[in-house]
Amino acid sequence: SYLKYIGILMIVILFSSLSLFSFTGPRLQVTHIQTQMLVGLSENVRPIVRTDLAELQKIDAYLNAAMLPSDYVYTVSSSHAFNDDILRNINLPKAPTYNVSGAAHIDKRDGFPNYFFDAQYIIVATPTQTHVEVDGQEVITYLTSAITAGKAENLEPQSKFYIDNGITLTVYKKTSTYSPEFIKLIQTHFKNIYPGYPNLNNITYSGL
Repeated sequence: SYLKYIGILMIVILFSSLSLFSFTGPRLQVTHIQTQMLVGLSENVRPIVRTDLAELQKIDAYLNAAMLPSDYVYTVSSSHAFNDDILRNINLPKAPTYNVSGAAHIDKRDGFPNYFFDAQYIIVATPTQTHVEVDGQEVITYLTSAITAGKAENLEPQSKFYIDNGITLTVYKKTSTYSPEFIKLIQTHFKNIYPGYPNLNNITYSGL
């Protein structure tokens, strides 16, 4: 009988510990598969606690001052740390005073966003920010590498902001039209990566 109560107590302690496991300590960005297999829970499901809200407010203030009513900004970032929804919702419940474009996150689902070329402002995150397998987010990874390497010569960096997890957000402004060479570079890359996917091969630019 004594051992029975000890067993029940141990079970209660075990389940209580497992419940607390997901809600205590720092949130990890990477899932530990071994931990999941052992206890059925993951350290990366813990709530996100941000320490960079003041820096996000600076981004909001900068864009509010820099952008014209007809401008819009495209976000080349797709992680839980920064994406277009986070930018759009910085001042909840207030809507942003500037236009935030939707973004293509998952290649085969969203295709290539031809409207990316029309954005007057572009925010690029480094290191590259994805939230699923990198191979499935070439729109994010390739645009990030091409822009940061200076292949889009018409995009000029304006300001940098530094948020959690060592991420740098660089705001670029489109100062002129994209070159035919840059457009061809993108078209060729996605044709090679995704042959047979029309929404990733029909990459066109209006020239504006």
